[in-house]
Amino acid sequence: SHANNTLLWLEKHCVYNNKLYTAFPYPGYSTADTLVLAHLYLSIKPEKSYHCLEWLIQHASPTGTWPQTIHPISKKGGQGQGLCLRTSALFLLWIRRLLIQESDKSLTLLAHAPKAWFKDPQVGCSKLPTRFGPISFKVSSKHEHIIVLISHDFRHLPDQLYIKFPFSISSCSAEGAIASTKDNKVSLHKLSKTITCKISLLT
Repeated sequence: SHANNTLLWLEKHCVYNNKLYTAFPYPGYSTADTLVLAHLYLSIKPEKSYHCLEWLIQHASPTGTWPQTIHPISKKGGQGQGLCLRTSALFLLWIRRLLIQESDKSLTLLAHAPKAWFKDPQVGCSKLPTRFGPISFKVSSKHEHIIVLISHDFRHLPDQLYIKFPFSISSCSAEGAIASTKDNKVSLHKLSKTITCKISLLT
């Protein structure tokens, strides 16, 4: 595919340890272009996309922003001010892709969530805008069980609401919706305003 061919060329000529290097106009790792790389990786090589996330978080300023480039030796800004608007916008879009994936008729929660997120006691978001309307959800992990609390204010319901996990699941029960499971995905339909899902992992 074109995406694979582009990645192969970039990895051969411009990428070092999952960071995209640029020599013009100022040498350094481009924060924005590394995020473009992360977006490409997410559908093809997700683990490499998560490595990009780790590097960017490690090099964020105290206010959660980035310069346009980061010098490979000093590890400080090599170009631009401490706030690169393009990088910040791409970062927010990328986090959104980890949280949700939309189509005309369906919505997937935790679409590309890394396994590391499920090591935390709770992960979630509040009033996340979607084409169907805002949705909030909270994920609680404990041993081999996960509880997902969902509330929404949809203008119109998706035909299908999915919850995707980076591991296989054995069963799911739901209050406020009809649930079914397949591999690493829970499928919900006939949605109420609030939904509670209890998921058992395949051990």
